[in-house]
Amino acid sequence: MRPRFSIPTRIFLAFALTLVAFGAIALTSVIQHERTSRQLRLLHDGYLPLALRLGEARSHQNVYRRHVERLLESPTELRWFNAARQLRPSTMRRLRHFVDRAEELATKAGDRSTLPPIRDALDEVAGAYESTAPRYEALVDTLEAGDPARAAALHEELQASELEIERQYREAYNHIVDRIDSLAAAASTRERRAALLLGVFAILALLLGLGATLWSQRMLKPLPTLQRRVAAVAEGDLAAQPL
Repeated sequence: MRPRFSIPTRIFLAFALTLVAFGAIALTSVIQHERTSRQLRLLHDGYLPLALRLGEARSHQNVYRRHVERLLESPTELRWFNAARQLRPSTMRRLRHFVDRAEELATKAGDRSTLPPIRDALDEVAGAYESTAPRYEALVDTLEAGDPARAAALHEELQASELEIERQYREAYNHIVDRIDSLAAAASTRERRAALLLGVFAILALLLGLGATLWSQRMLKPLPTLQRRVAAVAEGDLAAQPL
């Protein structure tokens, strides 16, 4: 015959199940909080600073390109362009630093697909920086030599290159901003769902605990009567009495 659990064992198992339910709720809450914390740190310390730097680079590039468009109308601005071009390598180094920082945080947060397109865009920009440098030098030499036709051709090539650089910056910026928006929206939705789920679990655990308490009281209710009857029998009272 299959053995049955004793009353103390049943009561213990009921309350143990209640404690396990509350423990599961607590563990779920901790895991959810840790995940949200990593994503918020990724946003605050990784993606937002990177978006800010990309926005600045994009704005500077827009100004730079507009000056390039008017370059032949005002050749004296070539000195300004020479100085501005010297800042481009440092701009790229800063951007790569922020990408590296964001990538470190993204790896911890499990978001590895966001930054590769941005790295590719920055590689394209860096390559364009290198390729335009000798053409700017050639443009200066051509203007000094008084060859307007060659200067116009070089100027057209440089405008196309600067427009492509601006496009790469714009795409990288839009990509990171879209990802920030999606992560923020997902985090908000996940928090609402987690709060609802935890609330449901908490109510179920409370009901389970209340049920275990009522059940244990029902199981133990006959014991005082049984104890009195045993005491009566021990004193010699053998009369049958209902329990």
